[in-house]
Amino acid sequence: MRHVQEAEEDESSISQLLIEAALVGEEATVNDVLGHKLVDVNYRGTVNLRVKYSDTVQQEEAPDQVKIEYEEFKTDITPLFAAAHAGHIDITRRLLVSSWCPKSEIAQFFAGLLLL
Repeated sequence: MRHVQEAEEDESSISQLLIEAALVGEEATVNDVLGHKLVDVNYRGTVNLRVKYSDTVQQEEAPDQVKIEYEEFKTDITPLFAAAHAGHIDITRRLLVSSWCPKSEIAQFFAGLLLL
């Protein structure tokens, strides 16, 4: 587990640490990083994602076979996407709460709907 103190003191390295912690499910690190003054919860950082593909091979006189393959690729993602992709529900909820900005246009839109 990497700590906030080990990251360089700039927004990109702190925010990249948040993405990496969200991807592997380090909830304590996510909470520490979210408390840092330089963190950007909407930062897009580059990571390696591993995606699973499955294919069914049907054969006439033999049992069907299921082939499972993994593909790894580099992509830019946000901490929220990283947590959701990896299935870390508690971290995903925490990031949703942290990224909620009551002054944003969408928040004002929903607040207006509630008043109707």
